[in-house]
Amino acid sequence: MTDDTKFVLKHEYERDKGKIYERFNHDEIKYNEKFSELNNKIERQTDLQQRMLDSQERQEKNGEKLNTTMEKIGSEFLDIKYKVQSHDEKLSIVQGVINEKEKGNAQIIGIILTGIFGVISAAIGAAKIFF
Repeated sequence: MTDDTKFVLKHEYERDKGKIYERFNHDEIKYNEKFSELNNKIERQTDLQQRMLDSQERQEKNGEKLNTTMEKIGSEFLDIKYKVQSHDEKLSIVQGVINEKEKGNAQIIGIILTGIFGVISAAIGAAKIFF
């Protein structure tokens, strides 16, 4: 009729059931630890990415400021370039005027020296006559 070998004794059943629950608890603890580690890693990575995003935003703001400054410097540089060109033109005009005056002064000095030597030679000639 019924075979006694197919039945499990109650204390064996309770012991095996306890082992199964113990295994469930052990696996649950292990998975919870792994989940906690993974969650910590994700939080650290999220924090690092947020810092990198903040840093990148600051760099973009600094880049915009630098770009604005460089544009101002470029326009100011062009203004200075044109001022230097106009000063060069004015200096060349002044140099030309100075050169012309130097030529005129040399001619005046030549005329004055010629006049002085003419007066001296006339005076010497007149002195021979009177003395």
